Order: sequence, then C-alpha cells, then structure tokens
Amino acid sequence: MNPAEELLDIFKRWEANKGATIFLARGPQNGITYDLAKEITYATSLFQEVIKLLEASDDIDDWREFIEATWKHLYAPRTDWCTNTSSTGITVPGLVRTGLRGASSTISSKSPDVSINTDLTDDEIAALVKTLQEVKEQIGAIPQRYQKLTDSITSKLDDCLFILSTDDVPPGRLREAREKSLELVGESLHAVILLPEEKRKSFFKNLMNISGVWVGNMTAGAAGGMLENITSSFLGVGS
Repeated sequence: MNPAEELLDIFKRWEANKGATIFLARGPQNGITYDLAKEITYATSLFQEVIKLLEASDDIDDWREFIEATWKHLYAPRTDWCTNTSSTGITVPGLVRTGLRGASSTISSKSPDVSINTDLTDDEIAALVKTLQEVKEQIGAIPQRYQKLTDSITSKLDDCLFILSTDDVPPGRLREAREKSLELVGESLHAVILLPEEKRKSFFKNLMNISGVWVGNMTAGAAGGMLENITSSFLGVGS
C-alpha cells in the first residue's frame, strides 16, 4: 500500500451521514484524543509524502488542482469543525478520490522498487517482534562509553515493539512501525563495528531481516541478502 492509497483509506473512514460535524466524523464524542491527534498528524505526513513522490515522478503542474482540493479536504479551513453540521453528509470529494487513485497508480508505476508492504500477516509480525527483541538483547554488548547510542537505539526499539504489541495493528500504525524500524536499522549499522567480532554477523543479519520485512516486492530473506552483499565486506561481517 503506497501513501496515496493509505490516505484515501483514512479519508473514507472520516466519511459520515448528514448532521455530523467534521470533528465528530473524524473522532470520538468526548473530544480530541491521543489516537485522533496522531491520525490527523499521520494523514498530514502521508499527504506530504504523496506530494514529494509526485514531484519526483511526474509533472507536478498536472497535479496542482488535486493537491489544492486534498489540502482543503484535509484541513477544511473555512469550516468550524465543532459546530458546522453537514446537511448532505461528509464524503470524499470526487476530485480528491480520483486524484488519490491516480496518484497511487503513478507512484506505483514510477517507483515499483520502493513499494511499501503494510500487509504483514500475524506470523510476520510475530517474527519481526522476535527479531527486534533479539536486537535489544544484542545491543547490551555495546561498550559503556557508547551509552548515548545504545539509549537511542533502545528508544526506537521500544517504540516499534509498543506499536507491534497491539492486536490487529492497522495499516497506519504498521507504516509508522516501518518508518521507526528502518530508522532503527540505519542507526544500528553504526553499532555493528562496536560489538565483539563474534557477535557482529548475527546482529547484522537481524538488522537486514528487519529491513527486508518492509520491502513490498521482495521476500525478507532476499532483501536481507541483497543488502548484506552490498555492505557486509565494508563492515567486516561477511560470511
């Protein structure tokens, strides 16, 4: 699922029957909650990513009207979110709906090698959690003088594990877990060389397996193998 598809899914969840306010359509009766605040912020990040990908893959002028319409739907700047009620119901505007579908096709066709896998099975999530837990144990071998790095990696690990510990993790949260776990991998690569030599290969393999889970058109093993071939000789952890 790419960001345009995911943003459209969020917009569909925000649809409501007549008489609803924007606020009630998007959130609970008892006011702004942490989850709602996170979802609105997340929708904004998806919209930003759609724009970036369109800028990189196509003539952005062709998308200006769609981008403006999507911005207005996301923020509704001229509507009081709490008191203005809809007489016809709140739905995704046609231009936004068709634009996001078109953007999704454009993004997928122009960037097929970076498709995002947010359709993990329960077994895949369980395997990822196990790998993250192993990494958390392994970083205990990083020397004490690099405690700041260890603390930073631990914080990212805890964030990922917290997200993935939820039953029926929704696509939006999986995408957040993907972003955090890939940040974790990037930072943890700096730690490989700090570990005792006999621990480096297994640690590095775990990092590559974490990366591989999120590549939509490759298996985790294949993606991990590809990345390992590229970097293991440099880090001194090859076979």
